[in-house]
Amino acid sequence: MKKLDLTGQKYGLLTVICKGQKQGRHQKWVCRCECGNTCEMFGDNFKRRQRGCGCLKLKHGHSYIGQVSRTYEVWHAMKSRCYKPSSGNYRIYGARGIRMCDAWRDSFEQFLADMGEVPAGMSIDRIDNNGDYTPANCRWATVKEQANNRRTNRRVTYQGVNYTIAQLADITGIKRGTLYARLNYGWSIQRAVSPTQQRSYNE
Repeated sequence: MKKLDLTGQKYGLLTVICKGQKQGRHQKWVCRCECGNTCEMFGDNFKRRQRGCGCLKLKHGHSYIGQVSRTYEVWHAMKSRCYKPSSGNYRIYGARGIRMCDAWRDSFEQFLADMGEVPAGMSIDRIDNNGDYTPANCRWATVKEQANNRRTNRRVTYQGVNYTIAQLADITGIKRGTLYARLNYGWSIQRAVSPTQQRSYNE
């Protein structure tokens, strides 16, 4: 009968490195946690949804009973899209050269110390969309703020300030679609934001 070998298997935050000590009939396995710690666990622990070394509960004060905190999920997702080619978003992050600073990549604790808990309704946002995930280039932002900060957004300068079309629509009260249509028609920005303009171009 082939002996069970869990080496290389991944369970939550844990990757099995090799066999550890044996206690009676029960085999322990040496695991590396994504927090950087190593630990030994019985194989049965994996079946009981033991998915980490206890780092979140012990180090970070986060509840860890079969799941991780929202802040940890954000940190883990950043690592995946920057360094894991199989991640669905890798092509627009890691493949473009977007990385995490070493301090954050190596330590959730440091990320937590720099950014704090993720506020309700917000997620991580890079101020410079071509820059890396660093303390100086990251903030917690709402969905609307992130949408305004996409690198694909069209930007215009109005009264000396750079805006996205969505932001300009908010401050002028003119619909975003109307602004797009007027600018695509070749109007100047001053004319495009005027509420008194006639629809001479079949908006």
